[in-house]
Amino acid sequence: MMKILRKANQGATQVTQGTTPSLLDTAAKQLFGVTDPVNGGIRGAPKFPQAGLLELFWRAGLKTHDKRYHDLVIKTLMQICSGGIYDHLGGGFARYAVDEEWLVPHFENMLYDNAQLIVLLSEAFVESGQDLFRVRIEETIAWLEREITTEGGGFAASLDADSEHEEGRFYVWYASDIEKILSPDDYTLFTQTYDLMPSGNWEGKTILNWLCSAPYSNPEEEERLTRIRQILLKERDKRVRPALDDKILADWKGLMIAARVRASEVLARPEWLFLAECAFHFISESMTGSGRLGHSWRSRRLSFPGLASYYANAILAALALYRGTANPNYI
Repeated sequence: MMKILRKANQGATQVTQGTTPSLLDTAAKQLFGVTDPVNGGIRGAPKFPQAGLLELFWRAGLKTHDKRYHDLVIKTLMQICSGGIYDHLGGGFARYAVDEEWLVPHFENMLYDNAQLIVLLSEAFVESGQDLFRVRIEETIAWLEREITTEGGGFAASLDADSEHEEGRFYVWYASDIEKILSPDDYTLFTQTYDLMPSGNWEGKTILNWLCSAPYSNPEEEERLTRIRQILLKERDKRVRPALDDKILADWKGLMIAARVRASEVLARPEWLFLAECAFHFISESMTGSGRLGHSWRSRRLSFPGLASYYANAILAALALYRGTANPNYI
């Protein structure tokens, strides 16, 4: 195998040696040409959040001062935060949308997507002051603590898309069911805000979204909507839940630790920093052995080996914690 890899690398050596920082500028410029100016992200469907690509555009905007890059990232985040790819009751982002408008998700929730999106939302909130980004950060971290955090401070890898042998069954609604739960006035407000129609917006059912309404109305209405969402979330919790993939992966966990630290800095939430430290202790105490980083942990069993990306993201987490705490042990 090593011989094959060395042979494959020979053809790339000359290109690699010629790499300069300007290569990233060129890559960002060329990739920008395939983006969707209406809905954000890359043109066409399906649409993945592609947080790594959005980060490339964000950094290109910082480096080149070309406003178009940050405008695209903020546009994309606004659409993702408003679309059905986001769980408007429980928080958290699904893996991807099957359509161009971010309406219909593949309902699986992945830890690494949510971690990277929290970081991007934090940076975008600092620059734009868009309150929707703050709310989505807070709701997604609440989802993380409620749905994904495991015993000892670990983070499960994902939530399945299916329940009762049907994709999305846990998340979608019939308008008639919501009408039975809410008062007439609350039902009217919720209908106007969340694209709720008797005919549905997906296979006769409704995927809640904000794509056709303003992110926030007035404070009084938002207070009512918060109360309505809590009522519906409590009702939804009675359903059969999607299965939880409860294995803990060191690299994805590192991404979420770094995300929590950044969000704690931006939104002045020291409790998130404390929880990030607890999560890192899990890596250092339960996911290492004989001086090596493991791959995954489940049912008190650690598997090896941790690959380069695992070390990179654990290092990312340690650096973030050092920045947040000034504790030299993380270095």
